[in-house]
Amino acid sequence: MIQIDKAILATTFITPGKISAGEGQAGPYTQTLTLSNSSADSVTYDLSYESALTLGGVITPSFYTSDDYVSFSASSVTVPGGGTKTVKATVHPASGPEFGQYGGYIIFTPQGGGQIYRVPYAGFVGDYQGIQVLTPATYGFPWLAVSMEGSFYGPVEGPADWTYTMVGEDIPYFLVHFEHQARTVRVEIFAANGKAWHRAYNIDYMVRNSSSTGFYALPFDGTTFAGNKTYTVPDGEY
Repeated sequence: MIQIDKAILATTFITPGKISAGEGQAGPYTQTLTLSNSSADSVTYDLSYESALTLGGVITPSFYTSDDYVSFSASSVTVPGGGTKTVKATVHPASGPEFGQYGGYIIFTPQGGGQIYRVPYAGFVGDYQGIQVLTPATYGFPWLAVSMEGSFYGPVEGPADWTYTMVGEDIPYFLVHFEHQARTVRVEIFAANGKAWHRAYNIDYMVRNSSSTGFYALPFDGTTFAGNKTYTVPDGEY
């Protein structure tokens, strides 16, 4: 919540106003904080921090106490009237849960009383690129599937299982479970002999499934695209 009255009357300004520590795999993150004092008098701040809860999980999130901590280049900092001063804060990432998010606040407490300032920090536990976007879920996805009377059947593993007529609902469906959102999803079609038949899908900012058993059914109508050109895939094995 923004305290507008205190923000207007504040005589100390701290930049940056937040710390994004990034991936914990890279180790501790050090940020230089600059304090500017617009008043005529110097002020000395004691430095401390307070951790918030750590969040783990995407579809079914859980909350944990965190073992992250912040160290400082000095335990206190004196900012002269009309001047500036810098101090370094090093955020040491939480050790778990894997792929969790942690955070907290760096606290500047004036000696002798006065307005307290806080700078939020946040980071990620581990390597964000290590998250598995597609998972098998309950049914062993991804599937090449058949749609019949509103239900899906599969997985189709070859012509002996099913040959699509490409008439009505008798077209291929790609059943995929997204455990995590994806920046780009690309589906490409290849003939059995390896010939590329371009893209069936190119989706930006694909959202995850809302449950651990949910899935997306992506229909393939036999057409692909490359740039602005559309292709009709001929009969065959793919």
